[in-house]
Amino acid sequence: AKYSALSFAPKFLWLQFSRVSNIYFLILGVLSVLEPFALTQDAGKWGLLITLSIVIGVSMIREIVEDFFRHREDRRVNGDITRGLQSLASATVSVERAAPSSAAGCALRWEDVKVGDLIQVANGEHVPADVVLLNCSATDGILYVETKNLDGETNLKPKMCPKALAEIASSPFLAHELEGEVVCDAPNDRLYEFHGKVTLWLESGESRGVSVVADNLLVRGSRLRNTEFAFGVAVYTGRDTKLMRNMKEAPSKRSQLDAVLNRFIAINVLLELVVVIIYTVGWSLSCDRSGDNWYSVGYDSSPSCSAGTGFSQFVRFFILFSYMVPIQCPVLIEIAHVIQRIFIQADTKMAQCRAAIVNKSNRSDEDNVEVHRRASSTLTGSVSLDTDGVGVRTMTINEDLGMISHLFSDKTGTLTSNEMVLRYVALRSGRIYSFANCGQSDGVASVPISELTKVAHARPDEFQSKGGMEKDLEHEAMVAIELFKVLSVCHTVVIDSTASRDNLPPASADAAVDVRDVQPVYQASSPDEVALVEGACAEGCVFLHRSNSEIEISMFGVKKVFEILGLLEFNSVRKRMSVVVREMTGGLRNDVVKLYCKGADSAMLPRMAANSVTQKEVNGRLSAMVDSFAASGLRTLIAGCREMDEEFFFAWLDQLASARQSLSGDEREKAVSKLENELECNMDALGCTAIEDKLQGGVPETLVKLRQAGIKLWVLTGDKQGTAIN
Repeated sequence: AKYSALSFAPKFLWLQFSRVSNIYFLILGVLSVLEPFALTQDAGKWGLLITLSIVIGVSMIREIVEDFFRHREDRRVNGDITRGLQSLASATVSVERAAPSSAAGCALRWEDVKVGDLIQVANGEHVPADVVLLNCSATDGILYVETKNLDGETNLKPKMCPKALAEIASSPFLAHELEGEVVCDAPNDRLYEFHGKVTLWLESGESRGVSVVADNLLVRGSRLRNTEFAFGVAVYTGRDTKLMRNMKEAPSKRSQLDAVLNRFIAINVLLELVVVIIYTVGWSLSCDRSGDNWYSVGYDSSPSCSAGTGFSQFVRFFILFSYMVPIQCPVLIEIAHVIQRIFIQADTKMAQCRAAIVNKSNRSDEDNVEVHRRASSTLTGSVSLDTDGVGVRTMTINEDLGMISHLFSDKTGTLTSNEMVLRYVALRSGRIYSFANCGQSDGVASVPISELTKVAHARPDEFQSKGGMEKDLEHEAMVAIELFKVLSVCHTVVIDSTASRDNLPPASADAAVDVRDVQPVYQASSPDEVALVEGACAEGCVFLHRSNSEIEISMFGVKKVFEILGLLEFNSVRKRMSVVVREMTGGLRNDVVKLYCKGADSAMLPRMAANSVTQKEVNGRLSAMVDSFAASGLRTLIAGCREMDEEFFFAWLDQLASARQSLSGDEREKAVSKLENELECNMDALGCTAIEDKLQGGVPETLVKLRQAGIKLWVLTGDKQGTAIN
């Protein structure tokens, strides 16, 4: 909310008397009630102040109504119910001790949640505070959240319960008997950063400390999905949560009309001042001769021409001509704002009316209920008509709707449809392969990917022994298989739990099964990753399952299991993601450890091996192909891999764990970045991918009309410059 009971009066009065007209009439109103300057007697002299009070009263009622709705929403959120378990007997958060509060298993209002409380969140519920995870219903410790309220993304994001904590707090019943402490960062607004340490004191007298990071934190406002329940300890509550820290105080918005009105009022006041000066000078010149006129000075008065009398006469003239400044103008504008609000919210032509296919199989029950409320349609495969009207939140800027000089817009999902499709892959040889779903040609010379995958589909582990193949096609198939492994293994995609794994193709090492007509429902925080996984799936390399320790795929009908040894996540600084895996053959571990990596060309090309002329040529071809795809408006990523010694990797892993636990702040970030660069180097380039994200309908025509109207458009995008310009 914008106001509280104590802050309303000072904030509102400051806002009102920032207007020139209100200051002007306040000064005149005060002067008009003073005896030396009063033009009338009795109640008449209060006329200006009464009128000003009515003007300010109308504005006050409008502000109260608007803030009432804000307070009502605040009360609704604060009154939501969550399940509280027994608090940690001793919880230290940000080096401050929190006292235990609620009893085990009780219902808690969001506003009553305190630091140190153990909170349990069920599937479909929003998280009431920033909670460090202890455990969840999933056996692998991975749960999924929707962060639509935080960043607008509807795709699911994975979170992980620390394995050491999950072993101790194996159930909510055991968790509420735990004692321990949590030491973490001071409250801040960084949604994607968190560092802390959870120490639990066991009954044996020992203590166990576990480092926790952002992946182990449920942020307030996120929503639990595809997981029966999760529980953890609240570390930030109320205004200290990351969501609230990112919320700015509701600003006092003023329209351009206010500025113009202030300028016009100032001009009128100057003109009035000129007129008053002329009349005062005229009075002073005729003062001595006014004694003969009884109507000028009264029956019993003698004329006085002193300086004090002259000043009093000046003020009286100023009050008399005050009607040159229309006091009713602000009132009329406030009334116009109210009427405009009624018309805008009732205007059906300003409502969003669009047909939307609602597919029950891709939504949770809660989502379908919400769609039903908003669209008033059936749930399964129906066409809904979304008719949400325009909501006017701040009436004071209604007139600015038609006074736009600049537009600042995101690109992905705003100008584009956010429906990514994998169109091409370019291998290290320079050949470009197109996918069946690529649609119309955009001038890129390519070969259908099916020409290559049908060779590898004949058994990816045996194709090298077929002597009838051409040498170059054999090599292309080898590179393509490694590229498809990158797309199927190196990602954060999850399978929607509403799509049963029973519908997936039965893949085994003994029987090859065609999986091209069966595709799971994938979810990810990035639509690009979904497009890459779906593209690989459509060609026979299907991502099947992921846990904390393994990832399972079906490669052209052959089941393959990879043990996950390490994961380096994508972020805006790294611009790449890596996973270190070891392939399991017949349930036995393979000795080969591989790093699969994909990312932006600016982050990947400098990390590719360039020890020979051939490798330098490959890197040059990849760079040229990336530029070519970008010029066609496609989003590009480069994929690479590296084989490494097992002993080297585990030594590196120990160094990484030591750096994360022993260092803090900037030193930790620098040490971790240095270790990441040591691992992600000397990679073999495999190729690059090209994804299309089409513009939404009518965008080009809209941009033309905006330019014709003189409106300047700025677009924020993380794409290459060539992609954005196209």
